[in-house]
Amino acid sequence: MLIDFLSKQDFPIHQFCNELDKWELLFLNFLISHKSEEEVDLICDHPEILKDFNKMSQKYIGAKLRKLSKEEVMDKFTRQFEETQLTPLIYVNAYRFSFDPDAVVFSTKILAIQRFVEMLFHKNITTLMDSYHAGDLEDEVSPDEFLEKYCMKDKPILNTLGLIALTAKMDKLLFDVKGKGGLSKIGQELRFSIFVKLFQKFNEIKELDTQHYKILSKQQAITIEKLESQMKRKEDVYTKQKESQRKLTNEVKELNKKVADLENKTEDIADKEMVNRLYADIQKKDQQIEKLTSDLTHLKEKPMTMYTTMIENLNLQVATLKSELRDKTGEIRDCKKRIQELQDRTVENMLQEFLDTNGFTESLSNILTPFVKPKEAISENNELHTDSIKPTPKIGYCMIENNTHYIVFPNQSRIEIKDLSASTYIGEWQFVKVDEEGHFRWAYVSKFEEHERDYSIHEFAMVSIQGADVFIEKANGSLVKLENIPSSIQLRDKQIVAVDAKNQFIRFYRPLHFNADHYLKSIKSRGQSVYYVLKVFPNGVLVRDIETGEELFKMVKDSQEELKEQQILCLHEDEVISVYNIPKFYTLSSYYQNGEFGVVQIKNETPYLQKLSGEVVILKDLPYAVESGQIIKIDEFNNYLFTKKDEATPESKRKTVGSNSSSVVKKSNAYEKIDVTKEVLIIGNITYENSYKMAFLKKGCRANVIDGYLSWGKIKSALKEKDAVLVVTEFVSHDNMWRIKEEPLDVPVIYSEFEGANRLLEQFESTVSEDTQVI
Repeated sequence: MLIDFLSKQDFPIHQFCNELDKWELLFLNFLISHKSEEEVDLICDHPEILKDFNKMSQKYIGAKLRKLSKEEVMDKFTRQFEETQLTPLIYVNAYRFSFDPDAVVFSTKILAIQRFVEMLFHKNITTLMDSYHAGDLEDEVSPDEFLEKYCMKDKPILNTLGLIALTAKMDKLLFDVKGKGGLSKIGQELRFSIFVKLFQKFNEIKELDTQHYKILSKQQAITIEKLESQMKRKEDVYTKQKESQRKLTNEVKELNKKVADLENKTEDIADKEMVNRLYADIQKKDQQIEKLTSDLTHLKEKPMTMYTTMIENLNLQVATLKSELRDKTGEIRDCKKRIQELQDRTVENMLQEFLDTNGFTESLSNILTPFVKPKEAISENNELHTDSIKPTPKIGYCMIENNTHYIVFPNQSRIEIKDLSASTYIGEWQFVKVDEEGHFRWAYVSKFEEHERDYSIHEFAMVSIQGADVFIEKANGSLVKLENIPSSIQLRDKQIVAVDAKNQFIRFYRPLHFNADHYLKSIKSRGQSVYYVLKVFPNGVLVRDIETGEELFKMVKDSQEELKEQQILCLHEDEVISVYNIPKFYTLSSYYQNGEFGVVQIKNETPYLQKLSGEVVILKDLPYAVESGQIIKIDEFNNYLFTKKDEATPESKRKTVGSNSSSVVKKSNAYEKIDVTKEVLIIGNITYENSYKMAFLKKGCRANVIDGYLSWGKIKSALKEKDAVLVVTEFVSHDNMWRIKEEPLDVPVIYSEFEGANRLLEQFESTVSEDTQVI
């Protein structure tokens, strides 16, 4: 409920910067420059570093920094957020990260702000937590008095972030005291007082916005008055000059009349001199009239137009500001009314009103369940029994902390996963289902991936394809039709998806690969160790500890399966708990350091690998035909691991496994004669690149293959000048899928759930019209 409220609040980034001094803004820019969350956490784990940063900065680069104005620093800081549109996420992530410091934050920029705020409020939060745990908070100050001391003076934005952090820590405290009698009365009052105080601070921010709009409106009005005054003075000058022109014109007429009269009289020297003087006066007056006319034209055409335009724009701005001012005034009035209502109500009153209106809902049950005492510990007149709470089964994703498996739900709440057997392992981020009591029921093959739209997720569900219709199977077993599926997405049966409260599609999730990177933490949490079998002897096995790389001899016991080389053993004090015949659990993980690269050679239809050391070995466990010149990585038992992309040697002869030398040469010549008339782009599994190229080349198409999880810039560049685009939906990111859909392309775009080369080619040929097919 609080997260929904926070997600609707605007974060005024400029006002936030105004509350900080220049050195604090420089420190924030310094934090944001670190791309790694671990680096930001490491820096901010020491609250005194802010003071040390200021001292060191002034000591070594102080002269350069002092030349920077605060406005320049603010501009650099705010520009980083305006370009990314991250500000709507700041308040929500501030709560989530303070509730769970190990939570994954959407952006290191948001993490930097939250960690910086926690540094500023560190002393206050520490004092509160210590006082509460010591049980002497009631003897010190009342909740309202404490919050008054806790908040900073004249810094409402910082105070909202500080209060959100404090609210999250109180909620975490509520979560941690389940089964211990709940929170004391003073703790409940403090939690409620924090919420009211937070509401007041948001109201204070809106009032400051209103004052800002009032000041801006007054400034605009003053500017309009000044412009109107300037225009009035120009009009007065124009009027005076026009009057002067009229007078000069009359004087010229009089002079011309006198000249005509003199010319009619008897000519003498005196008369001629008078006539010449009159002509000179007339010429001078004509020049003055010409200058006045030019000035009048300039005044009339340019300034008048400029001032009129400026006044119209300012009047429009004033009208907009007045409209916004009315809206802000209404919001403030509603906020004050709401604050008064909150102050007059208690937690018990609000809970009773909710129950009267909605009854005991599933969401309320999920919130209260972790804090309910066992039934036998509740007195006869107690207000709540566990019998009355029956939450439904749910799907969430797994997180492991302190050797405990938790299931995390879309609202970020979590409970411990119970009844996991010793041989049941769950990967971090793997989707699981639990029953109403948190008992483990099922693990799905999909994994959770964070996204900026996660705040809108209502629940997770499993896809159920029924003919042409797509349904979702919820945790309680009910089937509901999935709505609003984009046409570009092809869902698979048993796939996990996220939906909103109206069962509308939000996103799908990719498979979780079974390797040590994901599952080792789960195995170790059960007190077990994981080993890779190197050699089997009659009295034991030589193994390697997957985590440390240490090789040792083990005399295992109670094994129900014959032990072999390259097996994965999960042991608890030399007792076999699980055995996996999947060596790639180890060899395709980041823990494996014994792989080697080499160049493929084909001799007598047998594939060899020449290692960098010069040693030549026979390749094993190949998933498809390889070609001479390819660069491949193998494990220490010469088993194929993967092909290095785009690394074929220039002198490669393209010899394929299963073909003799003569047939290979003939095949190569045949391909050289094919007329290539089409360029197609395949976005998908780069491992099958060679298969794609060979299959499409037979049909006269040159296939370019690119990984679907590359950056959008690289994919967009690859889309240029192609005759068709094929997208393998299982090997492309959700964001890239949408962007390809929105990209204005004049060529066919084919979405396929199949990754095999032949199936892709069939879809391509059946989709592209006959006049564009290559035969």
